[in-house]
Amino acid sequence: MGASRKILTGTKEIAGYTGVSEGLILKLIRTAGFPARKTAGANGIWVSNMDSIDEWSRKFSTSATGVQSQIRADLGLFFLF
Repeated sequence: MGASRKILTGTKEIAGYTGVSEGLILKLIRTAGFPARKTAGANGIWVSNMDSIDEWSRKFSTSATGVQSQIRADLGLFFLF
């Protein structure tokens, strides 16, 4: 897979890759350290990459303590992706 295919641009594309809603992606960015950044400018676009998401997902879904567990409980998530 080429490097350009690993970059995800916009919440719609990120949500499509993860299989969750755009709203949940934004919530995870704000509350759970989801690996995405907003590009510069007034109308910045959220950008992420597949490798970072996969790594975050493994760490997030296997953690059973602390803040991550509380976030999963608050969101009603038993597992992610």
